[in-house]
Amino acid sequence: MPNPQFTSRISSPENLALPSSEQTVQKASIEKLVYGGDGLGRLPSGEVCFVPFAVPGEAVSLSVRQEVKKILKGTILEIEQPSSNRVEPKCTVFTQCGGCQWQHIRYAEQIHWKTKIVEENLVRLGGFKDIAVEPIKSTAVEDEQSAWRYRNRVQWDVQTVKNSIQLGYKAGKSQTLVEFSDCHIISDVMNSIYHSSQRMLNLAVGFYAKHLRRIEVIENEAGQIFLSFYGLRHPQLTTLAHDLATQYPAILGIVLVDEDRPHKTAALLAGVSTNITFKVNAFEFQVSANSFFQTNTALSATLLEDMQSWLHDDTDSLLDLYAGGGFFSIALHNKAKQITAVEIAHSSIQDAQANLKQNNIDTIRLIERSVDNYVKTERLQFDAAVIDPPRSGSTPAVLKWLSENIKKQLLYVSCNPATLARDLKLLVQLGWSVKHVQPYDMFPQTYHIETLVHLEKG
Repeated sequence: MPNPQFTSRISSPENLALPSSEQTVQKASIEKLVYGGDGLGRLPSGEVCFVPFAVPGEAVSLSVRQEVKKILKGTILEIEQPSSNRVEPKCTVFTQCGGCQWQHIRYAEQIHWKTKIVEENLVRLGGFKDIAVEPIKSTAVEDEQSAWRYRNRVQWDVQTVKNSIQLGYKAGKSQTLVEFSDCHIISDVMNSIYHSSQRMLNLAVGFYAKHLRRIEVIENEAGQIFLSFYGLRHPQLTTLAHDLATQYPAILGIVLVDEDRPHKTAALLAGVSTNITFKVNAFEFQVSANSFFQTNTALSATLLEDMQSWLHDDTDSLLDLYAGGGFFSIALHNKAKQITAVEIAHSSIQDAQANLKQNNIDTIRLIERSVDNYVKTERLQFDAAVIDPPRSGSTPAVLKWLSENIKKQLLYVSCNPATLARDLKLLVQLGWSVKHVQPYDMFPQTYHIETLVHLEKG
C-alpha cells in the first residue's frame, strides 16, 4: 500500500474540496500521463478524468468535479491499487508547491512518459502518423542523482501574511505562497540563502512588505552566486544585500531591479558584478537580471552539440529568432559565415553584446526588435534559421515568413509539445520535412519537456 503520509498529503484540505452536489465519488483506472502533469483516468462510464498526482496503472477512488468546457477533474481519496512506479516524494511540501508535479513517480517512468507525450501530441494535434521521436536525453539516465539539485536559477515571491513575511514559491494555479524547508531541485547553497533571506526579511516586516516583491538567485557551474531583488529603491535593501553578501562569499553581486524605472534598470547593491558568467562547452555566457538562460546547464551542452551536428557545414547565413543573450548564435558561429540574431529584451541584447566580445566573435549581427516586427519589415533570405519561441509557440505569420525566406534548414526549440505540434503541422504544409525530433529532460520531477526539431526544405 502507498505510504499513508503521502496519501494524506494528496487528499489534505488544501488539495481536496469535499464532495458536493457538483461532485461525485467514483473509481478510476489511470491510463497514462499527459502534458500538464495529470494522470488520465478512465471512469466506469468510460469518461476521461484528469487526476493530479496519479501514476499510470493505478486504481484510485476519486472526488470528481466538472470544470470549464465540461472537463472532469479528480482528486485522489484513496489509492486502491498503487503502481510499482510510485515512490515517496522527497519534498515535504510536494502537492502544495507548484514547482514539481512528478516527484512521486520513479524517474525512469517520468522520462518514458515525456517521450510518449511528445509522440502523442505530434499525432493528435499535428496529424503526424509515422514521425519518429528519439528517446529523451537526460543527464540522469546514467546518474539519477542529477535528477535533483539541477536548477541554476530560481525565484521566490514575497508577501505579507499576519504581520510576517512569507518567502516562497507559488502554489499550483494559485497566488498563494508555499514556504519550504528544503527544495530538492536547487543546491544546498540556494536553500541556505533562502532561509537566511527569510529570517532577515522578518526583522523588518513592514518595510519589506512595501519595497520588495521578489528575489531571484542564479548559481553557475563554478558555484558562484548572483542575486536580483525586484521592487522599489530604498537604502534598507542595500543593507539586506550587504548582509547576505557578507554571509555568502560566493555571491558575486546583488542588484536591484527597480520596477519604477524605465527598462527596469538594475543597480548594484552589494558585491562587484551586475551579472554572472556560465561556461557551456567552449563558450562563456554572461547572464544578467531579466535575461533568459537555459535552466539546466549540463543538458544545455547536449542540446548545443545536437544543433551543431545537424546544421550543414556549408551554411553561409543563419537567422536566430528569439535569440536571448546569443546562446545558440554563439554556439553555432563556427557553422555559419554570418548570423543575424533578433531579440526584443534590452537586457538580453546587452548580454549578447558582452558575450560576443568575451568569445571573440565578430560574425553575429544583433537586432533589438520583436520577431513579429522583424518579419513584417524584412525580406532578407538565409540558408538556415534557429527559432526558440515562448511557450505559446510561434505565429502563422512568422512560420510563413520562414518558409518564404529560409532556403535549407530550420532548427525549432520548443518548451511546449502542444504548440510545437501545431506549428510543425503548418510548417510541413508550407513545404518543410521533419528530419529529427529530439526531446530533453531539462526539468526532472516536473511535466516540462524541451524538444529540438530539425527540419529541411522539401
